[in-house]
Amino acid sequence: MASTQLDSPTGFTLDKTLERWQLTSHHHKNFKPFTINFNTGSYLQIYKKGVSKQDPLAKAIGVKLGKKKILDLTAGWLKDTWMLLNLGCTVTACENNRIVFELLQNAIEIDSKDTTYAKLFAHLQLKFINSLEFIKSENLSQWDVIYLDPMFPYRGKTALAGKEMQLLQKLIDSEDSPEALLSGVLQQKTKRVVVKRPLKGPELAAGVSFTVSGKSSRFDVYLN
Repeated sequence: MASTQLDSPTGFTLDKTLERWQLTSHHHKNFKPFTINFNTGSYLQIYKKGVSKQDPLAKAIGVKLGKKKILDLTAGWLKDTWMLLNLGCTVTACENNRIVFELLQNAIEIDSKDTTYAKLFAHLQLKFINSLEFIKSENLSQWDVIYLDPMFPYRGKTALAGKEMQLLQKLIDSEDSPEALLSGVLQQKTKRVVVKRPLKGPELAAGVSFTVSGKSSRFDVYLN
């Protein structure tokens, strides 16, 4: 019989007793059960409104040049991947945290029962794998764009707008050095690399070809 829960060393538990799995915690005060549902919140808003080709992410990816095949090395809650899917892109997304991966897989399985969503998810391949190891074993030229969104700290009041990001930071106690990951990507013959950064944060690596800025973040683009 499969286990109905998966514990994290960071004090969280993935509860699998309900159809839609949820993240719970007895260690973090006032933590409310967390689920992934592509039919609610920002996921639903993105789906209903669509994503403009003038959106900073769309510009950085270069969707005006045609539909893209993208490798997202930092899947997280699939927020940016969801935008890319709604722009018509095909995405391979890598996630190294087992709880995050299983929570996403469960949500995708449930929400794919909606035929419209199923068509979007048909263009997504979600992998449970270490991104640094993955790029060492793959020829990155098979993708049009390599995308990285390394987590950066939220401070002060800005944290109020990023509760899901805060949760991700608490859940994932460590991650590969984003500098090492970007360095490994740039060493290969990649056509286009896009890195999400804080609006006023430093470049993750020298050699940025151009930058597309949004309200609170920017996208550094490296062209080969």
